[in-house]
Amino acid sequence: MTCWSAPVLGLAAGATLLAASACSGGGAHMGEDRLPEGEVHLQQPVTVVGGDSPTLCVGMVMESAPPQCEGPTITNWDWGSYEGTYVAHPEGSWGDFLLRGVHDARANTFTVTEAEPNSPPSN
Repeated sequence: MTCWSAPVLGLAAGATLLAASACSGGGAHMGEDRLPEGEVHLQQPVTVVGGDSPTLCVGMVMESAPPQCEGPTITNWDWGSYEGTYVAHPEGSWGDFLLRGVHDARANTFTVTEAEPNSPPSN
């Protein structure tokens, strides 16, 4: 099993590198800011940000409203399933979640199989 972990670092200009770790059944080789290919269990909360096709933030997250980040597009996300656990904003919603799912690196997508809100939003 391959596990993924990224350190917590404070960065200037309102950016934060979030701690995250993941385990994968495959033997993927990866850097600190990429998810392994295949089934993934994120062991630290990650930020999900966006509208109908949100992004799973991997690596640096710029603290703004909404946050800005890069990562795979979540293919099957439904914000309605998590009412009260995320920040709803006219330019895009966001929240922190513990996720399990399947990462397709070629398509740059993540399909969620389990999601648990980390905590209520702080507006």
